Amino acid sequence: VDVLAMEQDLALMTELSQMLIYTDGTTIADHLPADLYEKARDAMAELGYGMATIEYMHPSVWTSALDAATAEACGLESDGGVDRHLLKKAYDDGKEIYELESAKMQYEMLVGFSDELSALLLRSSLEDRKGQIEAMETLYATYRSGDFAAFSACITEEPTDLTEEEQLLYDEYVKTMVDDRNVNMAEQALELLVSGEVCFYVVGAAHMVGENGLVAALESAGCTVEQR
Repeated sequence: VDVLAMEQDLALMTELSQMLIYTDGTTIADHLPADLYEKARDAMAELGYGMATIEYMHPSVWTSALDAATAEACGLESDGGVDRHLLKKAYDDGKEIYELESAKMQYEMLVGFSDELSALLLRSSLEDRKGQIEAMETLYATYRSGDFAAFSACITEEPTDLTEEEQLLYDEYVKTMVDDRNVNMAEQALELLVSGEVCFYVVGAAHMVGENGLVAALESAGCTVEQR
C-alpha cells in the first residue's frame, strides 16, 4: 500500500477512519468481555487516550495503539519502517508505485474480524507487557542478523497457552492475515516476472517465511530465490 499517497488523500482517509468507528449506537464495551474492557481501558488511559475519543473505536485501533507503545518501548519508530523508507526513495527517484493491496482492503480485513477474534488479539497485546517487549527486541535483532531460518522460526512460532476455541480463532487470524494474502502476493510476483517488468518488490517480512510464504511459493513455481 502506498501509505504516502493515502495520507494525502483526505477523502480516502475520512472513509478509512469511518470504518474504524461503531455507528450502530454501540461502543467498544458492548463488543468485549467486561474484564478485558476494563483492563484495556486502564492501559489506554495510561497511554494518554481519553475515553470520549476512543470508546466508539474498533478494538483493532486499541490493539494497534498498544502494539505501537511496545515498539516505542523497544526504541523503534513506525515512521522508520522499511516500507515508508522505500516509498520515499521511490518518490524521490520518480519511480512508478504498484500497489499489491489497497488500504481499503486492509481496513476491511481488520474490522471484519469477529468480536471473539478481536478480543483475543487485544488481550494478547495487553498481557505480559515486559515479555512482549523482550520478544519484539529478539525478533528485531533476529531480522537484522539476516538469519532467515532463525527469523522464520520466530515468525511462525505459535502460542502454546491457548484453549481449543482460542486456537481456532488464532488459526483463522493467521489464514486471513497472512496465508490468504500470501497467495495474492505470490500470484502478482509471478505475473510481474513473466511480464519481464523490472521492479523492486516489497512485502512485510512475515509474508516471506513459512511453508505458505512467498519464498516457498516462488520456489514451488520454479523460480530461483537468492538471499543477498
